[in-house]
Amino acid sequence: MEKAHRRQIIKNFSSLIFAQVIYKLISFFTMIIIARFLGPDNFGIFSYGLSFVWLFLFISDFGFTEIFIRDVSRDKYLLKQYVNNIFSLKLIIGSLVLLLIFFLSLRFSSDISKFWVCLILGLSVVFDSFVYFFRSIFRVREAMEKEAALTVVEAVLKIVAIYFIIKIKIGLQSVILVSLAFLAASTLNLILNTLSFVSLYGIFSLTINKRLSAQLLKNSLPFALIYILSLINFRVDILMLSSKIGDRAAGWFSANYKLLEQFFLIPITLSYVYLPIFSRIAYSGDAMHNLALKTIKILLPAGIVIPALFYFFGGTIISVIYGEEFIESAKYLYILSFSLLPFFVKPIIEKVFYAVNRQWVIFSVYLCGAALNIFLNCIAIPRWGINGASLSTFLSECIVIIVSFVIYLRYRKTVGLNYDAELQNNLAMNKFTC
Repeated sequence: MEKAHRRQIIKNFSSLIFAQVIYKLISFFTMIIIARFLGPDNFGIFSYGLSFVWLFLFISDFGFTEIFIRDVSRDKYLLKQYVNNIFSLKLIIGSLVLLLIFFLSLRFSSDISKFWVCLILGLSVVFDSFVYFFRSIFRVREAMEKEAALTVVEAVLKIVAIYFIIKIKIGLQSVILVSLAFLAASTLNLILNTLSFVSLYGIFSLTINKRLSAQLLKNSLPFALIYILSLINFRVDILMLSSKIGDRAAGWFSANYKLLEQFFLIPITLSYVYLPIFSRIAYSGDAMHNLALKTIKILLPAGIVIPALFYFFGGTIISVIYGEEFIESAKYLYILSFSLLPFFVKPIIEKVFYAVNRQWVIFSVYLCGAALNIFLNCIAIPRWGINGASLSTFLSECIVIIVSFVIYLRYRKTVGLNYDAELQNNLAMNKFTC
């Protein structure tokens, strides 16, 4: 790894990891406040709503953020044209997503509370999809300290909104109040990020170049599908537990997941930093391969050690963080914590495939993994409840990682990952179209 790459990684990772630590801590305490305020049953409803609408965040984004970072990192000339066209496309897709959320919430929500929670949180995630796209410009420009600052502000807005809603005690159901607080925070966050983008890079316009837009939609589709499938292995457990066992079980599982989610910070942050770097060095011999393998070797031990921590101290951690109401969830934490092992590797392998335009490979593997997780849940949840859901997630995630790595080695050995003519042609076509 060249010194320039090393310095770039350290600089960007330091900025993002600092912000992500603060963001995760604030978000974690926000979820604790919400859990204590709502109790297990209402927290289960809120978790159901989050799990339901979170799938639509990536439909609304449609993979534009990833394709934008990958392509513009290689060719800065595409910046303005990509921003104008992607923003216009996102307005159209976001509107369609809101309609879809409305009809699906109306169809599948078992009571009026779940319907309103899904609808309110749905609008919130559509706003968030625009926020994440605006922030991606800072990764392309290697100005991740600006993204870091905006990330911290987002977390602060959410916890302040929750605190305000709890204090004023409006005469609405508590779970709906919390959902409205999330929507208020997302609205303010969108305004702030839009103004930050405009102040740095000027006004963008609503432009749809038919040829470029068609190319963007084609290239972005697998990214959107990948992110939806990557969420299913965890989120589907909550939905299935809620329907098969009850909201209390979903609340316990969600509380455990939120705890483990804090440990995803390092591999996810590294993958954010690596995508633009991988995109630039993908055709430079073994540079990307060596960087990815070194990172995986460092991350794997952490995924092994953390479950031991929960085996010995899981009950104490749950009691201190969530309170005695959630103490029952501690006995289910240990098995779920093993899912950290494959997840510590997953984001890095994923970005390697993205950088060399093999996103359809990842989509195929994730699709099989999601189907396997649902199949295992249908068998395991009726027999073993929450532990069954945890085991299903762990097994499906492990299989996804093993298959992905085998395919990666096969591609590298046979056809190689150092050259992809289709990707180069797409970039040339986009540049010409612009």
